[in-house]
Amino acid sequence: MKGNPIQETYHVREAMELLPYLVHVSSRSRSSAKQLLSAKRVLVNSEYISQATHLLSPRDVVQISRVSRPEEFNHPKIKILWEDSDYVVIEKLYGQYTVDTTGKYGDRTAIRLLSNHYKKYDPDAKLFMVNRLDRETSGIVVFAKGLQAKELIISSWNKIVQEQIFVAAVGGVPAENKMQISTLARNKEDSSKKQKSKSETRERNASVVELSLLRTDGESSVVQLNASLGRIFSLRQVLANKGLVIMGDKRNSSPFTLKDRIALEQISLVFTHPKTGKRISLKRSFPTHLFGYLKNRQSDNQI
Repeated sequence: MKGNPIQETYHVREAMELLPYLVHVSSRSRSSAKQLLSAKRVLVNSEYISQATHLLSPRDVVQISRVSRPEEFNHPKIKILWEDSDYVVIEKLYGQYTVDTTGKYGDRTAIRLLSNHYKKYDPDAKLFMVNRLDRETSGIVVFAKGLQAKELIISSWNKIVQEQIFVAAVGGVPAENKMQISTLARNKEDSSKKQKSKSETRERNASVVELSLLRTDGESSVVQLNASLGRIFSLRQVLANKGLVIMGDKRNSSPFTLKDRIALEQISLVFTHPKTGKRISLKRSFPTHLFGYLKNRQSDNQI
């Protein structure tokens, strides 16, 4: 497939150090195999490895890329948390667009900035969106490095994701300290397919958000949300439907104003890699500043 940087793939049958294994399976000289490692072109189980003495285990997958691993990506609002040959996961800070839905911000979106970075090393490199966050939200975003990888992770998302934790400061107080909110995500494509029953569509799109109250001043609250069951398309609306409007959320008429952000941050994403079966755990610092929104609200509702 165009854009796939992998040129060779080998399946390990017995324990062996990486350098002699490369020499054996690829019929390369020892010096040539060392050059591959130093050029950061060797992956083990989809992760780049440069140590010649790395010990391989049976069933490991060794791959040789036709391009070197890109150097570190630097951007004030985008940080790569983890990546392999199939996916890249970033931390996106508030004020940064994930993708362009208006046609105005293409060159400034996370997907375009990352794509341009990878194209410096591989002209055929492409990225595909797996999930997204609104411009005003900080959190974790996943991109696929190929169309097949994208389709695989999206089709298995509900099965492989164990944890998606968000923290929000909201107006109002939850009816219970702990509660589950069942939601249905609208899917235009499914609704147009008459052969699919309403119950089948509802079951596939159903999701559950687990809400926990962390602190309240009687009028506003800080809550934690775990959207581990299913894809959540709008936590803003999920909360607003319960009378809990995220601070700064103009869409749902929040009386509080936050510059370039809303009081919602994702702090955790844990999923099983759909190809390797490896557990990928990405964490961000807890946004303790949200607690300050409860006690530092000014009389003019400016935060």
